[in-house]
Amino acid sequence: MRQGEVVFSFESMTMIHDFIAPVTGTIIEVNQSLYDDPGILNDAPFDQGWLVVIEMENEKDLAILMRSKGYKHQIGIKMSFPRLDVYESPTKEVLDV
Repeated sequence: MRQGEVVFSFESMTMIHDFIAPVTGTIIEVNQSLYDDPGILNDAPFDQGWLVVIEMENEKDLAILMRSKGYKHQIGIKMSFPRLDVYESPTKEVLDV
């Protein structure tokens, strides 16, 4: 997948949401529990509600992503966001999205 491309879509009660690839890379894991209980996305979006694990091709892709402080400012509300976790693999960086 390439950064900025629509990778997949998911449907809520009122809308269809596109998942835009935050980085260029390969999806190496999908949260299978969402198939049985999609409500996890609403109930625990920063814990159990993760969507995919992406093996990143280039760490420089992270440079253009908005950080939580900028996002909070843009949407005008105060929220608590977890940090972005980047794991090192023997061959490439792995980004847990």
